[in-house]
Amino acid sequence: MGLEIKVTLPDSLKGSGKIAEIERLKSAILYEGGQALKKLLEEYMSQLGSSSRHSPPHWTPDGVHDPAVEGNTVSVPISIPGITRALHDIVINPVEAKTLAIPVNEAAYGISPRRYNVNHPKGSKGALFIPKGKDYLAKNEDGNLVVMYLLRNTVHQSQDRSLLPTDEAMNEAFSTAVHDAVQTIMEKT
Repeated sequence: MGLEIKVTLPDSLKGSGKIAEIERLKSAILYEGGQALKKLLEEYMSQLGSSSRHSPPHWTPDGVHDPAVEGNTVSVPISIPGITRALHDIVINPVEAKTLAIPVNEAAYGISPRRYNVNHPKGSKGALFIPKGKDYLAKNEDGNLVVMYLLRNTVHQSQDRSLLPTDEAMNEAFSTAVHDAVQTIMEKT
């Protein structure tokens, strides 16, 4: 699941009667704007991934992909789990399991309970279990109960616009790059 940010070439740079060179290099100009937007998104994702608020390891710049130009539009795809929450509320339901296992311990991030148990089979030190009457998976660590995953039937996550840069910042990055590319063309002709 992911998201795609699309930007369209401004009307002032479209159509006949405009500078022929700009029209001819339109896709390169859009690509430059897309690259600027990609760079902004990568930097933003990197900051989110290193912040304490968004510590899951999948918040990395690797999920932001190269721009694609089609006609007057450039798209910058983002394939980071949960990124669609930047635009709307989401509800997550289990697909193959009875319940969702939400990692709450750093050692549990990025690994499913099933995969975790491959390394720690039942009866071994560090194996996961459900304490009687509880709704979490835990492990016994030197006599202490360590909660690894919360078990939930469904999860509702509210929209969080802070998962993406502001519209103004994205517009500024794109517009500046497009302006610079057009300026370079104008200086050459």
